Amino acid sequence: MKTVEGTLKEIYKHSLEMLKHAETKNAALISFNGVIIIVLIKMAVDFKDYTFFFYYFCFTIAVCCVSTFLSLTSLVAQLKDKENELELPEDANLMFFGNIAHFSPEELLKTLKSRYNLRSKDDNYERDLARAVIVTAQIAKRKHKTFNTAMAWTFSGVATPLSVLIYKLFFDPNRK
Repeated sequence: MKTVEGTLKEIYKHSLEMLKHAETKNAALISFNGVIIIVLIKMAVDFKDYTFFFYYFCFTIAVCCVSTFLSLTSLVAQLKDKENELELPEDANLMFFGNIAHFSPEELLKTLKSRYNLRSKDDNYERDLARAVIVTAQIAKRKHKTFNTAMAWTFSGVATPLSVLIYKLFFDPNRK
């Protein structure tokens, strides 16, 4: 029969992997935005006589700077643990870090024991382990959420000038 401790350790490993995944994605986005910013600064200097392109390059640089800032904020350590107050359905996936982030340690232990019919060895240790699992899941969730927001900013900066260029090349009825 599986134990609460073993199950919590499995969930912790998964949450830790998702945390590493989120950190890697944020670091990659910081690098990607850095390259875009450097290239567009060079292009803005080269196209300074073409007002339209110059301002779009400046816009994209600004938006990529916002995205980079957001990605950098995800690297700030979370030192306080807090319990989220979100109602989860009773059949919520207990292996998904995004759901685990919304439990209190007591709720998580109670739900794990009842759903998976697990036996308990040491309530104090398991409560501390559950708290560690929840905090790790919260951090991973926050980092993924920050990445998604930063990525949206990058897309809005890169896609906007690109969409204007596509319009000008293919759909502009006044094109010569």
